Amino acid sequence: MLDYGALMENQLTPAALRAARALLDWSRADLSRESGVGASTINAIENGRRERSAYPATVARLIETFAAHGVAIKPPPADGVVRIPRA
Repeated sequence: MLDYGALMENQLTPAALRAARALLDWSRADLSRESGVGASTINAIENGRRERSAYPATVARLIETFAAHGVAIKPPPADGVVRIPRA
């Protein structure tokens, strides 16, 4: 289960969001389709124009979508994006 409190502690930075998309070779439209989050919202997050703490459900959906496709976003201090090993 995701720790939603940790999600809000700068886990989904604009750079992490772009890096996670890059690992999957996804466009914003691809992520939008997979997550149900609008492409304009994704664009705003990636460009720092939207405050992450204002929409925890959106951040959770994005992180859950990445996790479902084998990509984990690591919270500080271990900032980064990694592929989740398949069992």
